[in-house]
Amino acid sequence: MMQRDPITDTRKAFELHASIMARASEPLTHLQESAIDLYRRGFNTFPIPHASKEPFEGTSLKRLYNSRPHLCGDGVEPCRHGAAVVNFASLFTGRKNLAVMCGKTSDNLLGVDCDTQAAYETIGKELDALTLPYWAFTSHRGGCYLLRVIEDEAANVTKAASKFEGVELWGNSHYVILPMSIHPSGTVYRWRGDTEPSYHYATAYETLPAVRVTALTWLGVTLLKDDKPKLFEMFGLSAEYSVLSKRDRETLGSGASKGQRNSRLNAAAWHMKQKGFDYGFVESAILNAAAKCEPVYRPREALSMLKSIFTTSERKHGATFDPTNEPEVRIQRLYAFVNSYDWKATFGRKARTRRLVFSACVDRSAIEGETFRAAVRELAETVNRNYSYVGVCLRDLANKGLLRLATSWTESSSGANVYAFGDAFKHYCEKNTVTTTCNTNVFFSQYEKNTNTDAWKDVFGLKGLGVVAVEVLKALQAKQYKSIYAIAKDTGAAYNSVKDAVKRLIKHNLAIHSEAEGLYYAEPVTEAALLALSVKLQTNGRAEMQRIAHGIDREIFINRNLSEAMQPFNDVTGERR
Repeated sequence: MMQRDPITDTRKAFELHASIMARASEPLTHLQESAIDLYRRGFNTFPIPHASKEPFEGTSLKRLYNSRPHLCGDGVEPCRHGAAVVNFASLFTGRKNLAVMCGKTSDNLLGVDCDTQAAYETIGKELDALTLPYWAFTSHRGGCYLLRVIEDEAANVTKAASKFEGVELWGNSHYVILPMSIHPSGTVYRWRGDTEPSYHYATAYETLPAVRVTALTWLGVTLLKDDKPKLFEMFGLSAEYSVLSKRDRETLGSGASKGQRNSRLNAAAWHMKQKGFDYGFVESAILNAAAKCEPVYRPREALSMLKSIFTTSERKHGATFDPTNEPEVRIQRLYAFVNSYDWKATFGRKARTRRLVFSACVDRSAIEGETFRAAVRELAETVNRNYSYVGVCLRDLANKGLLRLATSWTESSSGANVYAFGDAFKHYCEKNTVTTTCNTNVFFSQYEKNTNTDAWKDVFGLKGLGVVAVEVLKALQAKQYKSIYAIAKDTGAAYNSVKDAVKRLIKHNLAIHSEAEGLYYAEPVTEAALLALSVKLQTNGRAEMQRIAHGIDREIFINRNLSEAMQPFNDVTGERR
């Protein structure tokens, strides 16, 4: 018996490449062609089981709400981002239904789903009369119209809230099934007339024109951001009261209950005085609020309280801190905690990056509230670090009790981990007096606008001047220093690191050393100067490339997730590629 030649690694690689190219050269099915064509026109298309309206079990719809699958090249050739990446066309191999996600990942796609033929015809006539651009297809009982909104995602409207009987609006976090899919009853979804995109447009990248939301008010379309609860409430008060805190606005607009009336009216009156309101205006506002209290707060007592406030020395009340749970007070305390906490004692040489990530979480909390989304790639873009290392920082902060995982990404509607600040932060505030006034590290509690620009990140990234240079620059912009030792003391950085950072900043004209006065200081830096410096340092475009790479990572994850979710279905049907 003849012995076969051993297969070398080179031969294996050649055979694998040949098999991949052979599969890539196979003719595409109509489903694959449609999926690729719609993807190129800006639609978030993905497969679901044949003759079904539900996704494959294990499909991460939450990820699909925020990102699209990955299409590399023509969607058929092997992905250039890795040999193990599932290519787009293979997701639609065999018999599958085709779905498209509504909302931002499909350029604010809006699906007008009509459950009856009568509703389908009524909506069609209205759209034609207004000459609005749309795509239309028929389904089992009615049909669906696809439109795009210019401003933002549209809010979903169910049948119960719809202006038209049998009509639903899907503008976000929802998908619709497209032709040539099969309904569970056996009905084939079909494009109406010549509206199929691949035949309707001359070039491959033309797509459905978008319309303004005002053109769709007759249909009941509203923007999703307008339907969200307002974070800034006025409680029926006029614009003059907007300078006050939410708690004070609530007191003046709605009154207060028994047991809280005196303290809340007193606080509101004092804060109005601090904001510069004259006595007559404050008196009128407090008397109106007193009348709304339950039970009514006596006018005589309210006037006596006002007299005390407007005659008492400012120093006496100036030391009083309002311990409310107002967002601005909470965030102010968090920034003060960042400045006061001994990071080096807790994290040692890793203190600087943990502090940066914690500060980024404070920024997220200022936007979202006590619980906040903390996606590692988004935080990595904020702190200008590798996303895998940011994940390690989050785990370290959680292990030390500074952060607490409130909701895992598998259960979160945002598709990312949701955090809150942990018990260690609360215990620290209880044990130590954390004032709301900034200490010498003022640059940590109030970032300049240009700290989040691409040019800033390019200049002070890992390949640029570095994070110590950022801290030193902010310190020098805040005040003048007589020595590098004083800068190191305020920033908490090592003396030699600060010394090197100061040299680099002076070299690139970001900081000034006045030998006559013996002072170090810095002026505000413009965006144009940062951009020119990033080009000089050959770091221009790194922040943008980081965002692009993170976007591709998310897309590749979706491809892998869909492939794994489809595997049991493909095993049963024998549909392999």
